Amino acid sequence: CELVDGFALFMQALLALIALASLLVKRQREQSRRPVRVWLFDVSKQTTGAALVHMLNLFISYVSGSQSDSREDNPCVWYLLNLLLDTTVGVLVLCVVLKVLHQLLSSFGIKEMESGNYGNPPQYHIWVKQSLVFLLALSATKLIIYAGINVFPILVIIGQWILDPFVRVGDPRLQVIVVTLIAPLIMNIVQFWLVDNLIRHRVITSLEE
Repeated sequence: CELVDGFALFMQALLALIALASLLVKRQREQSRRPVRVWLFDVSKQTTGAALVHMLNLFISYVSGSQSDSREDNPCVWYLLNLLLDTTVGVLVLCVVLKVLHQLLSSFGIKEMESGNYGNPPQYHIWVKQSLVFLLALSATKLIIYAGINVFPILVIIGQWILDPFVRVGDPRLQVIVVTLIAPLIMNIVQFWLVDNLIRHRVITSLEE
């Protein structure tokens, strides 16, 4: 199973385009639509975070999934497992980590940390500060998820069991399609929508589009 060859990278790029399109659809369906600049700040914050998590997942998958030739050490198994955890319990962990970080920063008197509130008019430097905190929260969440997998190795067995029917087909590209397009197509879009609701500012003021 190759996750960084030309075919796999094409699948990942296709998924990224679909995920971004889903955020456009979500924007059109919002009752209180965010100003364009605020929405772009929110989306760029989330896409930057998604790129970071994706790179971390690729790294973890190859480091942990290339130790032997057994199916349990298949990089695609590890990538699928990380995907499933990131888009389920990972969202809950991220909520907690963000809350802890915001409280910690507030205790040190650091301002402009209210997620999605970039000032009036929206300021780039505020977006940078909030994005750095968001990336830190994602990294901490990823570390917790990875630790959980190592503490509960049965999770790897579950990941192998889920992917096993596709492994038996014998075509590694099918595994790549499943773990980088089909499964993420559902899980990542749901995650994108949930995280978008998490990081957006709840009170939309009279900012002009």
